[in-house]
Amino acid sequence: MRLSKFLLVLAIGLFAVASCVPPEGGKKEAKEEKQEYVPQVVIASALNETNVNVVLKFSPPEDFEFKPEMFLIRSEVDTNKVIKVTDVKKLKKKELVLTLDKPLDIVDVWAITSYNDPTFKNKRFINYEKLLYKFYSDKPLGHNIENGKNVFRVFSPRATKVWLVIADDPVTMKNKVEYEMTKDENGVWEAVVEGDLWGKYYGYRADGPKHFTEAFDPDLIVFDPYSKAVAVENSYKQKGMTVIIDTSKYNWEGDTFVGLKAEDAIIYESHIRDFTAHPSSGVPADIRGTYKGFIYKGKDVVGGINWVKFLGVNAVEFLPIHESGTYEPPFGEQVEHAGAEKGATIVNTWNAQSRNHWGYMTSCFFAPESYYSSGDLTPGKYSGLGGKQVNEFKDVVKALHKEKIAVLLDVVYNHVSQYDYNPLKRLGKKYYFFLNDFHGYDSKSGCGNDFDTAKPMASRLVVDSIKYWMIDYHVDGFRFDLATMIDWKTHEKIVQEAKKINPDVILIAEPWGGGRGEPRDGGGYTLEGFSKRGIGAWNDRIRNFIRGGASASSSPSSGLVFGKGNNDEMKKYVLGFLKKHGGDFYEKGHNVNYAESHDNETLGDFIRIGTGYYRNNQVITNRTEFVKLTDKQLAQNKIAALFLLTVQGAIMMHQGQEFARSKIVDPNSQWLKDFKVDEKGNWYKEITLPNGKTKKVMWPGGKAKPNTIDHDSYEKDDETNWINYDEALKLETNRELVEYYRGLIAIRKNFNAFRKTPTESITFINANEKISPALGWLLPGNVNGDSKDIIVLINGNQTSQATFTLPEGEWEVIANDKVAGLKSLGTVSGTVSLNPISGMILVKK
Repeated sequence: MRLSKFLLVLAIGLFAVASCVPPEGGKKEAKEEKQEYVPQVVIASALNETNVNVVLKFSPPEDFEFKPEMFLIRSEVDTNKVIKVTDVKKLKKKELVLTLDKPLDIVDVWAITSYNDPTFKNKRFINYEKLLYKFYSDKPLGHNIENGKNVFRVFSPRATKVWLVIADDPVTMKNKVEYEMTKDENGVWEAVVEGDLWGKYYGYRADGPKHFTEAFDPDLIVFDPYSKAVAVENSYKQKGMTVIIDTSKYNWEGDTFVGLKAEDAIIYESHIRDFTAHPSSGVPADIRGTYKGFIYKGKDVVGGINWVKFLGVNAVEFLPIHESGTYEPPFGEQVEHAGAEKGATIVNTWNAQSRNHWGYMTSCFFAPESYYSSGDLTPGKYSGLGGKQVNEFKDVVKALHKEKIAVLLDVVYNHVSQYDYNPLKRLGKKYYFFLNDFHGYDSKSGCGNDFDTAKPMASRLVVDSIKYWMIDYHVDGFRFDLATMIDWKTHEKIVQEAKKINPDVILIAEPWGGGRGEPRDGGGYTLEGFSKRGIGAWNDRIRNFIRGGASASSSPSSGLVFGKGNNDEMKKYVLGFLKKHGGDFYEKGHNVNYAESHDNETLGDFIRIGTGYYRNNQVITNRTEFVKLTDKQLAQNKIAALFLLTVQGAIMMHQGQEFARSKIVDPNSQWLKDFKVDEKGNWYKEITLPNGKTKKVMWPGGKAKPNTIDHDSYEKDDETNWINYDEALKLETNRELVEYYRGLIAIRKNFNAFRKTPTESITFINANEKISPALGWLLPGNVNGDSKDIIVLINGNQTSQATFTLPEGEWEVIANDKVAGLKSLGTVSGTVSLNPISGMILVKK
């Protein structure tokens, strides 16, 4: 009987005694029932080798006396091995510290339960997290040449044996040689090999405790976590090896960092493959969607670097280019779960195309994505043979730098690839990852596992990766995915080390992530916490102000582009959303303003949904007509662009935003060739089971179907995500929007006013009519290096004109509701009237 139930019974009994008066002369005896309390452990964590902190399931009675013999500790690997508890101390009602008679061996799995559970049915596994913090080494990891010899080192503190495997190639394993490695006191395994190994491949086999909570598999070869290049099989398992490559011989031709200041940045968030995968890019078919395709400048080439130059942006932020899991398990089939314990299986019920297109399932923090070198995902083939991807991505960086365009990388350090043979899991699952009470992967991020950056060698891995991309690839900055999952100390180390290499390094956080962040500075969401440490952050507040929210599934018509919004709130964004003006940032350059990113609907689609032009799950029958902007949609996109590109702080725009790109799921994807459509329009796939029978697997619920708009297209391939330049340039209204963005970008770059005006010098001009959102602001030229004053006017109201009284003098119009750029569109003075959903930029003559 549980204590709570016992107390309830006892209370009822006492009430009965008090309420019933026995007959005169009669006697009623109350029997005392003594409840035995049995401690049950729900969480156990080692504080050090001989002390374990335990949390109990129920609170014990106040006078309950704990005794050492009430707890049993036994090895899961060898059940004959036990450890006795010699002392128990009570910390809180349900929390104890147990003292052990001998130290815990971390190269084992220890379970704890109570004395009335000798079969260990209710056992809990002891977590070693604090014990693992003591392991740290400064030794160079990966493959290095030291004193003319090849030295291989890998960190795996709980492995019992590690072998280095070298072969001529990872497919046939020709001339395979194995070396047993030696381990030092800090958990680093080492092997020294003589001879010329350039061009060969290597990996590790690791053995360790045998238990279902472990990930060691001595039969499996995994690549090095410090791989500079990886060759992997095209499958969700990512079977692969490290390429032994000399990355120091690349000819940089004097290249260095661009030196772009964060507040001057106009960032174009993009995807290396999407840039040139579509035929309209003009890139030759054999290199579309690759590093080579991106920098190809042949005749009639529109896409890639030519498009970036055409727009005029000064920074490109690539969605992840770290080696990643590009496949997910085959849809509907029960297969090995290569990212879990040996023998585990999984059925993909969520991803019809079995693809992970965006790259947010990192498998190696140091190697560039091999797929963008070959462009070939033929199942069973290998990507990355020879390591060509290293120099090819360096070519991309060098080419952009020659155009004075900075290169930023979107990096994922909060989790790793989920379904493959990830080396960090196979070499150090219980070191590198947050675990739940049963030692499975904990995932507050929602990505299948959470990487524990606070552990010393995990933190070093992240910082080493940042330094490597800056030194070896000349990368100008980084955007950190789900950045609150990374501990503050690691963030602080990144800032410190990165600024030593490049004082102008641009660091940007995606300022949310699932709650791993430290509470003192915002927990799972914070803008201020990053700014306090010298790191910028995506300002989702201005995104929500402009469009109405992250997703069109909620409040799809509550933003500026729909005529909503408070003028006083608008002022905060104009001023850079700084702390001193009621915002969250300490410096302008920390504020990354945006209205669209890779996540959620594009701004163009958000407007299509918010205006009722598109309804949920509507089947689009004529793509060209659908994506062509109506006059109102064009006006809404323009006012969003004008506001975004005239506020203080850094600017980010997403690839395709400039022509109101739509993410329509294309039914012609090669990854959908095995799907069928029934008479009701439902998409399904027939799976052949091991017994020969077939099974009908329906399209995943809640996922956008072909010919509908997708809000989160990470699992789609080229046909949904690629950039169709014909839609940007051959549709009149869309082309007008492209030119409008180009003009605004040119204006922002040409005038310091939008980037360097002291916010105390900015004055606001209210519309003569009391309407909102309608606002103007004056940027005085004598305080920012410009010689002329500038005025920006916005009328987001959908129905009313807004009249503004201008300061004295004549003002040259360089942007209106039709055109934006550096050419004069005429002059105005006195008052100006703005039509609904329009804006102006004026320069003092």
